Amino acid sequence: MNAAQRIVRFHPRQALLAISILFAFTAPAAYATTTATLSATAINFGSSVQIGTTVNRSVNLTNNGLTALTVSGATLSDPTQFGIFSNTCPAGGVASTQTCTITVVFTPQNPGAQNATLTISDNADTSPQIVNLTGTAAVQNTNASASPNPVNFGSVPIGSSAQAVVTLKNIGFTYSLYVTGAAQNDAADFGIVANTCTGGATTAQSQCVIELNFAPQSIGPASGTLTITDNTTGGSQTVGLTGTATASTAIPVSLSATALNFGSSVMEGSTVTQTVTVTNNQNVPLDIFSFDPPTTSSFAIVSNNCGYDPDNGVTLAANGGTCTVTLSFTPQSVGQLADALAVEDDADSSPQVVNLSGTGTIPVTTDTITPSPATFSGTAAGYSSQQTLTVKNTGTNPLFISGMALSDPLDFGIASNGCPMAPNSLAANSSCTIAVNYAPQPSGSTSGTLTIANNTASGTDAVSLTGPATTIPCPIGQDWGPGPPQANPQVFYSGEDTVLTVTAPVSANPALIPGSVMLLRVDSNGNQIGDSLGQIYDDGPDGGHGDAHIGDGLYTGQFTFHEPAISVATAQPIYLAVQAAYSAGPSCRQSNNNDLPIVVGRKRATPDELQVVDDVKQAASAHFQELTAPGGQDEGNPGQAILDLVPLLLTQAGVSDAGVTEDGTTVWVSFESGLSEIYIGILQPNVNGSVIPKSVKGGASKRKTKEGKTFHTQVKEANHAGRNAKPTPPRAIPTTVPLMPSDGTRS
Repeated sequence: MNAAQRIVRFHPRQALLAISILFAFTAPAAYATTTATLSATAINFGSSVQIGTTVNRSVNLTNNGLTALTVSGATLSDPTQFGIFSNTCPAGGVASTQTCTITVVFTPQNPGAQNATLTISDNADTSPQIVNLTGTAAVQNTNASASPNPVNFGSVPIGSSAQAVVTLKNIGFTYSLYVTGAAQNDAADFGIVANTCTGGATTAQSQCVIELNFAPQSIGPASGTLTITDNTTGGSQTVGLTGTATASTAIPVSLSATALNFGSSVMEGSTVTQTVTVTNNQNVPLDIFSFDPPTTSSFAIVSNNCGYDPDNGVTLAANGGTCTVTLSFTPQSVGQLADALAVEDDADSSPQVVNLSGTGTIPVTTDTITPSPATFSGTAAGYSSQQTLTVKNTGTNPLFISGMALSDPLDFGIASNGCPMAPNSLAANSSCTIAVNYAPQPSGSTSGTLTIANNTASGTDAVSLTGPATTIPCPIGQDWGPGPPQANPQVFYSGEDTVLTVTAPVSANPALIPGSVMLLRVDSNGNQIGDSLGQIYDDGPDGGHGDAHIGDGLYTGQFTFHEPAISVATAQPIYLAVQAAYSAGPSCRQSNNNDLPIVVGRKRATPDELQVVDDVKQAASAHFQELTAPGGQDEGNPGQAILDLVPLLLTQAGVSDAGVTEDGTTVWVSFESGLSEIYIGILQPNVNGSVIPKSVKGGASKRKTKEGKTFHTQVKEANHAGRNAKPTPPRAIPTTVPLMPSDGTRS
């Protein structure tokens, strides 16, 4: 046995073992992974690295995997103070068990603790690897001076401001000056306008500046301190700030604010407060006659600290007398609200006005709706059923319902609403009900959604609504029409479109619900199958549904049927019924299932298909004569001729199969087109068991040969069990052949 033969005869179990062994040896390479470890995940460069000096540290990366470790990058989060000095990780990858080194340098630019991260990207499972970098920059002390010190802004009228510049000089000769902060302790009157000192290095014998502003808020002297934090021996510099606020002749009465905004999301029912201060800048007393309160209920005057009362007013002292008024905002409605406070006094600028604004929002709450989803009971077209939904406020704030909407307002509707609508609300732990009606249209949807807009966290609640369109059983044949419905045609072919016209006389009854007369497909017991086929109308010739006269109680509908093509000889019945709904008396009425006797026959034979059958018959006759003729291969042996006839018939166009019946007297043929089989009778048994040429009486087709033999075609159902032999065909055409219109077609 050669090698090729050995391979061909390889036992299946041996092959399976070989494949398993192959996988056992190759699997580790297929699933090999790459892992990497760092010698350190954190590096500290020290706690006293002098600014301008450099310190370096290294970290090792080791390949612990089975394949090469490829490093695609090493980056730093702060490249200004940290840098990569060297990287020995080769571009071609680090071999298994090998190590490469990355060296990082720390060159601090700013004093204090500094940190960054080193990120190493590679093909390891743990990529990227992170190394935390820390270090503290130390600075040498130096000396500095600030001038002028103190700073006197002089006299500044209320409503005006004055500026001054403080120069900070590094009076040392070696080290830089680093300013880490500058702040004043009286932010109301004094402020820093510009600062070139903080965040940078001022070299020896250089200087930087800090610009200050003085904008007094009340008449009289003001003072403060500017503190500069730095790396001088004392750690900071202090500069005194002074100034005097004087009365303003341009602004006799000033307000600390001319507009107060109480916020953009103040929940309805809650309260926030703000204050406004009135200052008399004149050198004479100021008589305040009234604080005109806001006109809306959402804003109010809470208090004042100057003894004002509506009956007597109040007098503010000259040169800086003040009165502080506290106002509240308690939104009474949702949305943006506005009002004003007016100060009436004897100054020329009276009245002084403070504009008030704020936005009221609805407080969020929680709720439940039951049932959800809501499932309605079976309802015939034209009828309705109802579900009551219970809405419960499960939160602590009022529930505001601002709207309701139905996705399918034709089939569903809100019958009644017992829930308060905004601006009214449902109190906490209270419930209300909404009644939803379900009245499906003849071809309506069976599902929908009720959406309720409210002040829950999501802003809406959605309740799914479902219900069958026609589920109420109707009494079959109960008090139907003045007569049964009719259909035309009553017989049609399968495999093609047929327009069926149904006419249903409906007794005159004012309780008949418009649009409820429907055509149903039912089973042999009258039970509905699937959805209704559609509506039947009494709308006259202009309605387009085949109705002859409008309003005569004779309902008409046209429906297109396309039944699947069948080739069996047995006719297929279709059961139809007409149903109507009434608002009084019996809920609905349905005709009997046998009032519309529709029969569907097998597919119509085309002329081409009929020609194929004729060609096969003629070929069978010709071949049989040729086989049994003197000198033919089956001369004197007609039984063998039948067997030899089968392969010849299989070569005929349109033939899908052929064979001989069990008694050996008949050839059967089936066709690619799906037509019923034909049986070609050739011989019949003799009394003594031999066979003689067959003469068939009756049948669908006969053909007489020159030898006196008779060919006969009969129809049989197509569901045969085998192809090698078939039972002997019946002597006549089966009585189950469907009744067909006499249009000259054949099967």
